[in-house]
Amino acid sequence: MAKRLGSNYIFKVWAMIFHDVKYALLTTVFFIVLSLTYSFILIQSDTGFLFFGNYYVIYSIVYSLALSWALSISIAISIYSYSHRMRPVGIRLSAAASIIGIMPSLCCSTVIPMLISTLGGSLIAITINGKIMGFIAEWDPIIMFLALILAYYSLYLSSKRLCFCSIIR
Repeated sequence: MAKRLGSNYIFKVWAMIFHDVKYALLTTVFFIVLSLTYSFILIQSDTGFLFFGNYYVIYSIVYSLALSWALSISIAISIYSYSHRMRPVGIRLSAAASIIGIMPSLCCSTVIPMLISTLGGSLIAITINGKIMGFIAEWDPIIMFLALILAYYSLYLSSKRLCFCSIIR
């Protein structure tokens, strides 16, 4: 029964990846780059300030570390799967998680008005822009939690697939 738990798959694959030096280095580089990028973007955009006040920096760092860990291992598993001619699972979920993970930082940036004005013109950008940015600012902890769920579910699916393969056994 203990072999059916999701975290067991993840830790088994994590140990396998860190056993090989090139995948350990790849995972570490992805983790460092992703965590620094997410931390910088989220701290600079004051993500979480409405809910956590001055503690938004800690919130942003913890979130960026958790999301970066899941995404870096998921990317390394996908590359490992490709190199061993297996079809990786969960790539779309990882991509969605990485995009959703940046969404809360867009609440106070010029990216959303620029996209809206490009797609629908300046009148639509003026009328809709505040509503979209307000929604993102108001719901940013839930959006970030959704990104974490997607990232860890992607990691779970790819780990489970790799554990049932003949390479690990």
